Amino acid sequence: MFILYTGKLDIRFGIRDLIKAFNDIDDSEFVLWICGFGLDRIFVEEAAKKDKRIIYWGVVEQKHVFEMQQQATLLVNPRKGHEEYTKYSFPSKTMEYMASGTPTIMYKLPGLPIEYEEYLVLLPDNSQETLTAILKQWGSKTQAELYEFGEKAKRFILENKNSEIQASRLMNFIKHS
Repeated sequence: MFILYTGKLDIRFGIRDLIKAFNDIDDSEFVLWICGFGLDRIFVEEAAKKDKRIIYWGVVEQKHVFEMQQQATLLVNPRKGHEEYTKYSFPSKTMEYMASGTPTIMYKLPGLPIEYEEYLVLLPDNSQETLTAILKQWGSKTQAELYEFGEKAKRFILENKNSEIQASRLMNFIKHS
């Protein structure tokens, strides 16, 4: 059971919260893979030394990151929506994660369009306890349940948010502006 985080290692993006929530899971079957670089690299390296279930891969080539996303059981974006900029941002990581076909756990960010909600595992509050509980809950689902959920998200992205459709929407917007 592999949980994967890829991205910037920074307290603002929730890496410390993810590690603390993961540490509260008392199950040797759970493994946390972390890829990325940032101000909290030392924190991540120290956490990996303390808990052998945490594996820090460092900076990984994008091609390999996508392979890891497909191998993982769950993908996590632990960024919380309490900062002002999250009202106007949509993390590209969300689409990348969804396109992998692996279920994505994240907080409901203010900038997240409602149409994405049914394809994501959204945390109902910002507590570390909730993150731990959801990781445990989804980590205990069957492979078939995880596959079905992840595939629905993947189809949504590939069929509705691909580059051709997005370019067409942009052109229509420009034409009618």
